Amino acid sequence: MSQPKRHHFIPVMLLKHFTDSAGRLYCCKKDAAENKIFTTTPGNALLERNLYTQFDATGVPDTHVETELSKIESATAPVIDRIVNCALDGRCLQLPAQDKQDLVRFIFCQCRRMPENRGMIEKRVIQLLAEVPDAFERYVGRPTTPEERAQIESPEYKKKALRDGFLTFTSVPLSDDTLQMVGQGSIRCGVIQIASKSFVVGMWSNLGEWLPIHQRVAIRLGGPNQYDLGNMIASIGVKDTRRINEEIVRNSNTFAGRSERLVQSLAKTC
Repeated sequence: MSQPKRHHFIPVMLLKHFTDSAGRLYCCKKDAAENKIFTTTPGNALLERNLYTQFDATGVPDTHVETELSKIESATAPVIDRIVNCALDGRCLQLPAQDKQDLVRFIFCQCRRMPENRGMIEKRVIQLLAEVPDAFERYVGRPTTPEERAQIESPEYKKKALRDGFLTFTSVPLSDDTLQMVGQGSIRCGVIQIASKSFVVGMWSNLGEWLPIHQRVAIRLGGPNQYDLGNMIASIGVKDTRRINEEIVRNSNTFAGRSERLVQSLAKTC
């Protein structure tokens, strides 16, 4: 059985909520020298080859991280669809406890899995790699040999350490205690009321900020005393929509949306 190689860092089940009426996405790749803005479909957008693949010493691939991410997406997709449908109809939605836990798990996972996190992780991995020779000597009780030090300092060793660090950061599960604690808070839902305005989708890392799950719908984690999506839908105005979009664009290497005009406008702020 072939293993998946095209790994979406924003899942297709989310991207489908940001397309235009023809099912297209307008994408902007900020570091592209040419064709910075292009048109594509959810199946071909915001992905990277073998992003979540781990390779052993012989180069054999292991895609268990991608498999676990797919399970989280599958559990959350129907929950997000229900939230979007209810929000656009102006109806509140009471989520069962399990659905709420699945949604919280997805929110935390989406925050961690983005390739933009590699820069932050690289800094920490480089610090740890500098400590490896001394740690090795303390562990084995002897100095490292020139061959061992050369291996530790080799580009291949560093490359593997960076990949392993990113995959570890991506795949660390939320504990049951954390899920229960966060689940006691609220999950707020907001809708852009002006139909001509919309969100883009891209890097999202602020757990206290709105997370767009549809071109006009966003959710956010809140405290236990804040309004929940079961009893209130917030109205997101033009200024907040622009602010949310600009933060996504600022943090993203690639972002996408339903409107070519919007993507072009936001690309000018890069």
